[in-house]
Amino acid sequence: MENSELLLKLMSAATKTDSVTVQIGDESITLRYKKLGWLAKNRCLSSATEYSSQNPNSALNVTFHLDVYKALVLQEILIDPPFPLTPTSLEAIPEEVGVVLDTIIPLPFDTGAEKVSNMGKESEPSSGGQ
Repeated sequence: MENSELLLKLMSAATKTDSVTVQIGDESITLRYKKLGWLAKNRCLSSATEYSSQNPNSALNVTFHLDVYKALVLQEILIDPPFPLTPTSLEAIPEEVGVVLDTIIPLPFDTGAEKVSNMGKESEPSSGGQ
């Protein structure tokens, strides 16, 4: 495959969109979204991570803010949302809508390594225990 063909495939994969419908009271709203790109995901992860230390000789504390990650991802993936994605409007989203939005937000630390390592192998049934 030529470089130009590969670039076209890469770019077309980045422009694919999907939609999800959320129920708000008596109304349903369809939200269009795109998949979160690799670099955008890393940017969201970096922005949602806080590093701190009491002093230069103490251990480094790392705090991940899931709320910040989710807000940043929604700002990246929603296409022409019907409401502004400001901190105030995001805080006002009711839980039943948030649960639906969670279905389109990728897990923050899902690297896909299992998918890569299992490519070409038949999946084995899980043991069922957790």
